[in-house]
Amino acid sequence: MGIEPKSMKVRVLFTSIFVFMALGSISQNLVPNYSFENIIQCPQNCNQFINYVSDWTGQGQNYGLFYFTAQCPGDTGAGSGATSLSGNVPYNYFYGFQYAHTGVSYAGICSFTSGGDTTYPYGSTKYANNRDYLEAPLLSSLNSGIKYYVVFFVNLQNASDYACSDMGAYFSNTYVPLNNSSLGQELPYNPQVANNPKKQELIDTLNWMKISGSFIAKGGEKYIVIGNFKNDSSSSIRYIDYSGQSGSAYYYVDDVIVSPDSAFVDSLATVSVQSINTPKEVMSVFPNPSNGKFAVEITNYELGIKNTVEVYNMLGQSIYKKQINSNTTEIDISNEPKGIYLYRVTNNEGEAIGSGKLVVQ
Repeated sequence: MGIEPKSMKVRVLFTSIFVFMALGSISQNLVPNYSFENIIQCPQNCNQFINYVSDWTGQGQNYGLFYFTAQCPGDTGAGSGATSLSGNVPYNYFYGFQYAHTGVSYAGICSFTSGGDTTYPYGSTKYANNRDYLEAPLLSSLNSGIKYYVVFFVNLQNASDYACSDMGAYFSNTYVPLNNSSLGQELPYNPQVANNPKKQELIDTLNWMKISGSFIAKGGEKYIVIGNFKNDSSSSIRYIDYSGQSGSAYYYVDDVIVSPDSAFVDSLATVSVQSINTPKEVMSVFPNPSNGKFAVEITNYELGIKNTVEVYNMLGQSIYKKQINSNTTEIDISNEPKGIYLYRVTNNEGEAIGSGKLVVQ
């Protein structure tokens, strides 16, 4: 057997290193601060975003582009049923109530606003076609001919008077100039990935809604922009009338994921706030729907653990709170009007055991 030339060994070594790096980097989310957890400074009001959250910028500052987080000490003006302009989580912005999809932070944008106009298609006011957008540089440019998978999550804010089911992600080779000081018009681009309004209406105020898709990169795409890229007359707008005060379709945005590895995207996208902390207790609520009386059953319950159940109405107002001292506890909200309510059960360490909706008939 002959001796392998040194040059061949070097080539094999570099080839192995390249393959290893390629395999290691493919399973990576290309979006920095994808869950909006890295902050620059604490927001004092909800109408603060730019220079408050790392890596992201946007359009609509001082109007609808907001940063919400539970990382900052104290209550920034929001409590149960608060109406103040707060950047807190879960309570915020005119009865807004939502936990993050993962972590404790998320962004907020307006995808449509009527400006108080009651005529459709709302094209006769100074607010026509006003849009908010989120923008971030990717960790690396996209490669030509490679398929990339995109996922992000949205949730309609409780007090939104409207829903707008058009939301997409646009990828650009260069930074997209935005009006980051006030209101701005819709951007004239076609997003590579967008929600299909005919298949999914973005009307859920309780659960995070998944927007996903894939596309073949042309190469060099370096920036991601999220928002509604249609004008008012082309947008899928529905009047919700939650007796809110926003006059708009306002959405929370969380967990923006971009990768050429579909399995990695799926695994990262399935993580939720309920699965980050996995307590040993397992719970169920029944019957549901009911006349207002429900039973909370917790298996593996240990005596002395102070679990708590709290119920909220659709405005995010706390209407019922009770300490759980056994494996089965009754919730009684039969004096409340018929409708949908939210519940959340936590243990004595503040970890979420479960959450969901209650239907009173």
